[in-house]
Amino acid sequence: MILNEAKKNVVVSGDFEQTNFKLKADPKAFNILSDKIYTNKVKAVIREISTNAYDAHVAAGNDEPFDVHLPTDLEPWFSVRDYGTGLSHEDCMEIYTTYFHSTKTDSNDYVGALGLGSKSPYSIADSFTVTSWFNGEKRVYSAYKDENDCPQFALLTADSTDEPNGIEVSVAASDCCAFEFEAVSVYKFFDKLPNINIDSVVRNIEDAHKQYKIKTDDFASSTQWGDVTCVMGNVGYRLNRGDIEHPMADMDVVLYFNIGDLNFTPGRESLSLDDKTKNNVIAKLDLLKEGMRQALQIKLDACKTYHEAKCLYESVNKQFKHGCTYNGDDLRINPELPSSTKCYYTETYSHGTKSQDVWSGYYDDKTEYFWKQNGYIGRVRGYLGNFYQQNRRIVLVEKEHVEAIGIDPSLVRNLDELPKVQSTSSTGTVSKCKVYTWNGRDSYKKSDNWNEAVVDLKDGEERVYVEINRFEVKGQKWFTNSVWKIRQSLSETKEYIGDVKVYGVKSVLLKSKAFQNGNWISLDEYLKREMTKVAPKSLTFFEGSSSKADLLCELSGVISAQQPYISEKLSKFYELYETKDTTGLARMLESLDIKVEKSNEINDLYNEILKDNPILDLIDTVAVTSRSPSYTTSKENLKTVAELLK
Repeated sequence: MILNEAKKNVVVSGDFEQTNFKLKADPKAFNILSDKIYTNKVKAVIREISTNAYDAHVAAGNDEPFDVHLPTDLEPWFSVRDYGTGLSHEDCMEIYTTYFHSTKTDSNDYVGALGLGSKSPYSIADSFTVTSWFNGEKRVYSAYKDENDCPQFALLTADSTDEPNGIEVSVAASDCCAFEFEAVSVYKFFDKLPNINIDSVVRNIEDAHKQYKIKTDDFASSTQWGDVTCVMGNVGYRLNRGDIEHPMADMDVVLYFNIGDLNFTPGRESLSLDDKTKNNVIAKLDLLKEGMRQALQIKLDACKTYHEAKCLYESVNKQFKHGCTYNGDDLRINPELPSSTKCYYTETYSHGTKSQDVWSGYYDDKTEYFWKQNGYIGRVRGYLGNFYQQNRRIVLVEKEHVEAIGIDPSLVRNLDELPKVQSTSSTGTVSKCKVYTWNGRDSYKKSDNWNEAVVDLKDGEERVYVEINRFEVKGQKWFTNSVWKIRQSLSETKEYIGDVKVYGVKSVLLKSKAFQNGNWISLDEYLKREMTKVAPKSLTFFEGSSSKADLLCELSGVISAQQPYISEKLSKFYELYETKDTTGLARMLESLDIKVEKSNEINDLYNEILKDNPILDLIDTVAVTSRSPSYTTSKENLKTVAELLK
């Protein structure tokens, strides 16, 4: 991206002693530029590395998507692999070691400009790996912080390859949920979705796209009140209320800009609200109202039925639809039915199902149409009861009503499709209960996360449940009080207790006979019970340097048993280090109110080894360790250290 760097004509009069300002290359400066400029560090890493991959594809003329690996429990790393031009060894050594160095400042075809994004992985880790495939050669580099907390860049391996050119950046990451959540917030603004390894993330991105009813080359909007987001170069910048004074600045709308139209802060988390940026945003908002009306009319003209057009029209904010029509009909006016019909409905903050002998012009996704038949009122009321406090409606119609409403007859269902009302036995015992099962999703539309189910209460099977109201989880502890937290908790406990099927029981059913007759246990209680069975009596915690610990573990396999003074301690340290708590088991047990003893034996041993062997504090651990995939093994260096310890 071309930066606006207007040159100033400065006249200095007088003979004054002067000097240039400088940037001091020290850990503080590097830390500010790699870490402190980002408030949301996970999102920053995803955004910066992914936009670099996008730029690489633009440079190579490659229209195919790049690859993204989000961290999982079994594969705890984040990586982006592009298929762009790749980088030569010289370029790698230059770009990754020079802050504010960018090769993209001469063209608005590219998103990058500041030369900071490639260093963003330092905000979440002390090291990361860069692999470059370039003209038949594959080189692997380690970007790491030395003992002085200064960034370093080292070539590890160089081999011939037949793989296509490109770059892969990989960094260790364990917070799977944070990466999944932020991946949705980043990639939903990308022109082309990358190849992502987690299907649920892809579905959530697709769901985010569906909320925009109107979309053009200049904007996309749900047509409701909300926040303005400015998208430039696949990056979304949300405006805060009051940033821009404009009548349309409180709409839920995405504005699309060409690269170079807007200026942003160094961390690229928000816009720099200079005059150029403000004026371009205001100009786009000026076009929004009429542009929305024109785009809406195009979509209305493409509708297959009056009902489809009317539903779309009613879902749009009123200020955008003035003058819109369908086949010449004024969509502001509801059609009159030739005779009365029957409508059954539920209301927010109202119990039970009500009815009325009038249609009232319902055009929305909460209204369902059924052919009028006698004898099915119980099913209708039972069906609507499952949508407690959701303003759902069932309209019973005849052929003449369908024609007047303008609905496709294929959308009108038969009442016998509704589930039968479960009757009670002579003893009053309810045999079946309609509930929901969680499908593993975390969709923006809450109801998409649950599937309807009917369970047999007489089978005696224990079922794990959570209370749901409007398909949102209620009454659970903090670690299971939403579907994405449920997913996180079940992912963390799966290793110990296996898969868990979670049922959703609506609040209105919790005190019913149907629920009380079943063998139910809340998810919180179930997790506590099952994890108590497998929880260890104590857990080992390590609080020292991981790189130094890797060195000790490597030395344990090199130092001869003829040196029992150090070899026995190193062997013991290795044993404890391999069994330390790395998965957050202690945190998990603590959240479940399961007490476990915390063992500090490894820390005492670690400090004792370093105190008795002070030379270990002078060793460059990067040069001698091999436990991290970022580093190569140097047995000769390890042997040298072993000799020194004698």
